[in-house]
Amino acid sequence: MRFVSRVASVLFGVAAFGSAYLACAEAVSRQDTPSALARAVQMDRFAPPAHYLERLADLDESAAPAALDAALAANPRLTTARISRGLATERVSRFAGAGRDLAERDLKEAARLDRQYLPAWTLANFYFRRKDQPNFWASARQAAAMEAATSDDYRPLLRLANAMEPRADEVLAHLGDSAALERAELNAVLAGDDAGSVRTVVQALAVRQDSTDRLRLMAVVDRQIHSGRLQDAVDLWNAVAVPQTPLDPSQGRVLTNGDFSRAPQDFGFDWRMPSLAGVASQWTPARRIVFSLSGQQAELCALLEQTLPLARRRLLLRFEYSTTGFDAATGIRWNLGGEDSPALDPAPPGRSASVVFDSAKPGLARLVLLYRRDPGRVRAAGRVEIWNVRAEIP
Repeated sequence: MRFVSRVASVLFGVAAFGSAYLACAEAVSRQDTPSALARAVQMDRFAPPAHYLERLADLDESAAPAALDAALAANPRLTTARISRGLATERVSRFAGAGRDLAERDLKEAARLDRQYLPAWTLANFYFRRKDQPNFWASARQAAAMEAATSDDYRPLLRLANAMEPRADEVLAHLGDSAALERAELNAVLAGDDAGSVRTVVQALAVRQDSTDRLRLMAVVDRQIHSGRLQDAVDLWNAVAVPQTPLDPSQGRVLTNGDFSRAPQDFGFDWRMPSLAGVASQWTPARRIVFSLSGQQAELCALLEQTLPLARRRLLLRFEYSTTGFDAATGIRWNLGGEDSPALDPAPPGRSASVVFDSAKPGLARLVLLYRRDPGRVRAAGRVEIWNVRAEIP
């Protein structure tokens, strides 16, 4: 019994010493220098932890091959070490001969063992550098599927994919057509300002008719309007906004929401109603827009505006209006592409009116209901209501 007790004490002492020794090795490794990590590996030479070896490989390129080989010998499923070894082999081989094949073998094995984003992404990069399109797209598609299950941050992958293939439809066909991927690709092609790719991706998203994409696509309409891309803007507007009367410039259908059946939406081809000092503006359920001028408004201000897609120079604008409180000319007039109409006369209780614009250039033009103080007059004060606005080709 006394013998057993002594053996147990010795074993306990050995275990305690071993634990202390390993703790010492861990403390040395935390110095995070090549020499310290080499000492830690030597202190635990019978089974050094793989993270010592991996970190040693990171810090000392000359020690990397042996360190990574040892790490993988200890744990063949250590994908980070396998990726590091594959990349190191690639750097040395410069894509030539057996070294290239060994690098590919390690990276493929890492992707097989670990079905997560990093191995697939790393392998896609490898094939991108080799300009190996079939294998690149296979790895990139796997990476896209892994990313969909994690953060949905497709930006790095799409930068690679768009560099490999400039056509957005081909990129989406290769990587999968999920809504999240299409949204990320839209951001990518907008940054590159590629009109054809933008058109492709927005059409794909528009077909989904996902309400969460509405504001995103309306922002694209605004961008296309700002860039002067009339047909792209019209096509997307018709697909997303689904107006009662789709826009068709060739047929003279260029005005949106002229009957004020809904409040101005302030984007795309709908009306915009700016907030102005000295002016109270309101859409009413009676399908009218009401403006109250206090007499303290700016000498020139846009009360209401809309972008029109014009195919011809001449346009007939019809509308109805009424005024109260104006004791002289209102100073309110329409303007299309820089051409003013005459100012509206006071018109209680209501009046049908029309104006012909002759010099508007075909393309995207702003139709504006504006106030401009007439020379020699004080700023006007009063109330004006506008309704039933129509645009026709005379």
